[in-house]
Amino acid sequence: MDDSSVFDVVIENPLHSTVRTVYEEGRGWVETGLVFQVPLPAEYGFIPGTCNAADGDPADVLVIGSEPTWTGCRYRARAIGLLLRADGDHKVLAVPHTAAYISPLHDVAEVAPEVLRRIEDWFRPYFELRGWDDARRAVEWIGACRAAAGSERLQGEPGA
Repeated sequence: MDDSSVFDVVIENPLHSTVRTVYEEGRGWVETGLVFQVPLPAEYGFIPGTCNAADGDPADVLVIGSEPTWTGCRYRARAIGLLLRADGDHKVLAVPHTAAYISPLHDVAEVAPEVLRRIEDWFRPYFELRGWDDARRAVEWIGACRAAAGSERLQGEPGA
């Protein structure tokens, strides 16, 4: 994989968390009060500098293979897959790619089926899922979300 698969991630909700926390740029961290019935099966956050056209927010990411961190933690991760949702709000599946630990996983096909099942089971009550796509498709999705963030900034500039 080339460098396009490695990116910064900001964790909003650590592994096993049950209270949804959302980052609102310019306002800081805001806890919505939503309480999950089942703890999150992975670190959950977003990729700065991206915009998911489906919801207007930065691209969401699930990081597996790490210990729980904390809300606001920022570190490097590598895309290995993409969880497809019917509403277009896809989730990038990633692994740590830091100086301290680089995961040996490079594609969703290498992930233990029970890990993927736990993630699917967590999302399934809320959303219609369309399965998994590979690392290449995840990198393309991130690129599209980066391009959307750039065009969104251009549209908001004076004279645009």
